[in-house]
Amino acid sequence: MNRNLWNGQVDQFRLWVRRRALSLFFVGVALGMTLILSYDLPGARRLDVAVERPAPSDIFSPRSLTFTSDLLTAQARDQATRAVSDVYSPLDLGIGRAQLAQARSFFAFAETVRADSSVTTERKLEYVRAAQGLTISEEVAEGLLSLSQTEFDKVKADVLAIIEDLMREEIRPSQLGDYQRTARRLASLELSAVQTSVVTELAYQFIVPTVFPNEEATAVARAEAAAAVQPVTRTVARDQRIVRAGEIVQPADYELLTELGLLRQEADWRHTASMAVASLLVTSLIALYWARFQRVQFPNGRYLGVVGGLLLIFTAVAKIMVTGDVLTYWFPLAALSLLLAVVYDTRFAILVTVLMAGLASFAGPNSLEVAIYLTMGGVVSVLTLRDAQRIAAFFRAGLLAAVGYMMVIVMFWLLEDAAPRALLLPAAYALANGLLSSALTLAGLYVLGGLFGIVTILQLQDLSRLDHPLLRELLRRAPGTYHHSIMVANLAEQAAERIGANSTLVRVGAFYHDVGKMVRPPFFVENQEGMDPHASLDPLTSARIVISHVADGLELARRYRLPFRIRDIIAQHHGNRVVRSFYRKAQEAAGEGVMVDMDAFRYPGPRPNSREAAIVMLSDAIDATSTAVRPNTEKAIEKLINTILEDDILEGQLNRSGLSLNDIEQLRLSFIETLKGRFHVRVQYPGNELLLIENLPELALPRPRPPCRSRRCRSRPCRARRRQLTRRGCVRPALRSRLLFATLRLPMAYTIDVQSTQRYPAPLAQGRGPAAHEALTHLGAADGAALTILLTDDDYLRGLNRHYRGEDGATDVLSFPAGEPLPGDPDAANYLGDIAISVPWAERQATARGHAGPAEVQLLAVHGVLHLLGHDHLEAEEKAKMWAEQAAVLRKLGLEGIQPTEDDHDA
Repeated sequence: MNRNLWNGQVDQFRLWVRRRALSLFFVGVALGMTLILSYDLPGARRLDVAVERPAPSDIFSPRSLTFTSDLLTAQARDQATRAVSDVYSPLDLGIGRAQLAQARSFFAFAETVRADSSVTTERKLEYVRAAQGLTISEEVAEGLLSLSQTEFDKVKADVLAIIEDLMREEIRPSQLGDYQRTARRLASLELSAVQTSVVTELAYQFIVPTVFPNEEATAVARAEAAAAVQPVTRTVARDQRIVRAGEIVQPADYELLTELGLLRQEADWRHTASMAVASLLVTSLIALYWARFQRVQFPNGRYLGVVGGLLLIFTAVAKIMVTGDVLTYWFPLAALSLLLAVVYDTRFAILVTVLMAGLASFAGPNSLEVAIYLTMGGVVSVLTLRDAQRIAAFFRAGLLAAVGYMMVIVMFWLLEDAAPRALLLPAAYALANGLLSSALTLAGLYVLGGLFGIVTILQLQDLSRLDHPLLRELLRRAPGTYHHSIMVANLAEQAAERIGANSTLVRVGAFYHDVGKMVRPPFFVENQEGMDPHASLDPLTSARIVISHVADGLELARRYRLPFRIRDIIAQHHGNRVVRSFYRKAQEAAGEGVMVDMDAFRYPGPRPNSREAAIVMLSDAIDATSTAVRPNTEKAIEKLINTILEDDILEGQLNRSGLSLNDIEQLRLSFIETLKGRFHVRVQYPGNELLLIENLPELALPRPRPPCRSRRCRSRPCRARRRQLTRRGCVRPALRSRLLFATLRLPMAYTIDVQSTQRYPAPLAQGRGPAAHEALTHLGAADGAALTILLTDDDYLRGLNRHYRGEDGATDVLSFPAGEPLPGDPDAANYLGDIAISVPWAERQATARGHAGPAEVQLLAVHGVLHLLGHDHLEAEEKAKMWAEQAAVLRKLGLEGIQPTEDDHDA
């Protein structure tokens, strides 16, 4: 795939992610929380036991626990329900009367059969045995027919008496058998055997239930009995044995293990759905708050991604720690609170703390105590964090968070009425939690700053050190800009404190806002030493050079890995203002009636989109203008500041900064106070007259000696005379008058200034600085050594040859060793000299020898460095030594195939 196409697709994807950062945050964090809370994390220690199976080992309770046992409560209610008897309908005597009527009907039928003389006895037996609803044996039927009328009447009376007596009782269906057996035993003792058998056989068959169960009333009674049973609570002490190894696990044991969170979680859709709802609630509230209050201040999706990552990390930690009695006291939620308070703000930190404490307590047991415990520590730590620029402030906040933890522990201890010694261990855990949270906060700030580019207090403290490599480089190469940056930082810091902005970020941003100027220091007035390079340039070119310091600063910021907020300040510290001085010159040069395109003289922007960037922009303009104008009265100071503020307001430079009118007024007052202290008139004390510039005596500088003019002269006296060329007295002013600087700061201890009289294609200029650096390293040059490489053309080399060597001809490379350093210029002590390379000549030589032009430029750079360090090739012995050193350096550069010839290098 084409590289440009791939880069374009990557940029489009990044833009898509940035536009949908909040939606991606919501979906990703909610889903991540749900998965973490619903399932065991890999490596989690959980028991694998089942009901009615032996326990694999002794199981002890890891903590004290009192809970409502659903199992025991259900058993108690079931027992109470079974204890309730069935409810029956009232006694119905009509049933007894009906049975009596049925008995009388039978005896009337039997009496009729007995009296029928036309029917045989067998036929009568059949009639009696066929009586409806009764079961009569043949023997009883014969006895009934054989009885005399008197005996028959006694049998009838006895049966009816038994029925009437028993059918007055409440006979339940379950009791029918008992009453029927009783009926068989109630036959009168005065009856004969035949009569008794007839009564016994007939009477019980007329006994039926007189009351029946009322299912609706019974259900109501049993429900009332179950409701009257109170929930059964179960208590287990810490380290109490729950089940022995090999014992059968009972349902009550399994329930206790579940409550303690010791069992391996199974896939339960209800549990998963519950955790999903909780995660959605927490994530929704955080997303809504971010959209309402945080999006403008933190438009970069990186900050939202960091919040999501922190939420998932602390959710996972809560999943592991909150399930244990001891580990719950150690859960460092205050670390999350402090991180969010420092990176974002206090209100956002408190919101997330409360929500995460509730989520952690919901996922673990003892929810109320855990929620209050975690919330108290996190909120106290955030509210007591003061002077976050100091590391000690975090440990102070951690100790105060521990105090909040202890107060919650005491609150619940008073409710339990436990022994005072029960407070010792939890209090110690709480203290350790506070200290752990402080340490984790500092570690988190370091990680966030290093991996994600988030601005943290530790980063700002490191960047604010004046010995930072980039600031030291700025001081060395552009001391005027360095001093200007320090003054801007002081001015901006006081203004930021006045309106409650991030003063540390403002100070650090001011330190680095103009680092791009050290790429071309002489083109900025604070670094000029009597010579203005803009005098020989047209206004548009000068404006482009001045404007380019913003892009150069961003490039240096990326190279030195400055945080994004600092890069934003560098990019925005001029907004999209116009470089008016050069615009006016261009307008004057164009003449009347000709309009010059103002946008060509405008900074690329963007305008400041934060209060901190706006403060640096205003401070930069005020310091630069006040340094030039130097107002010495209060009215002059106020007029200067008011003019700058009004111009920026009218141009709309502050529209996106978030500064209110009150903030701008407070900034104005702060700027006035600071400048009044800086520019107020002091009294001339006696003796100070000698300190005035006009009274200083002129310095008698040594006149530089002329260089060696013989092209082929390589004698040591000539080389000594060449080394007497001073840094400022001979070559460097002639070179600097026409140069566009592109200084390259290489690692280690050497500085190579790569300069060019015109813009050559990047491949031709590539590698000349590293090649010279490799030569210096190989030859063991002194620490701090510096040199200049000039990339130019044949005409320039011809001019140097004619001026310094008396030869009217071009060459490929010329070396100019430096002489003695000038007084007051300590840096020149390590300055080796200058190397001038003709790029067209190098291209021609590369084509003739069959290798690339950049490789030839590298060869010439190495050759020139060898000359600066005292090597020569006039004599055979010197040449052999120089060629050997040169070949060694070329091998390190991967240019073994390039071999210079006898006539390659003339000077």
